Amino acid sequence: MLWCIAKVFAMDISKQLEMYEVEYHVLQEEMSAVHRSHKAHGSGIGVCTTNGASNQLTRFQIENEALRRQKTELLDQLQVRIMDFLFHGLFEPFVSCISTV
Repeated sequence: MLWCIAKVFAMDISKQLEMYEVEYHVLQEEMSAVHRSHKAHGSGIGVCTTNGASNQLTRFQIENEALRRQKTELLDQLQVRIMDFLFHGLFEPFVSCISTV
């Protein structure tokens, strides 16, 4: 049981999630800056006139989606670890106690 507790606390997924959240916000700000730049130059809302800016926006969108998927995967892993901890830490000792009775 102590092994499971130690393993769960050794996992530092929250810091990884915070890093991804910060990176996500940085990407959002960069995309917003590109959007404001194009709007100021009269190219219209959400329309990129240069090929480089269009490629950069597409790259940011792809990176954003990848970060969202990675965050979801980390949350799923955390949930599995918590359920594993609960099962092995709480239910197994209870079942073994009942089976000895």
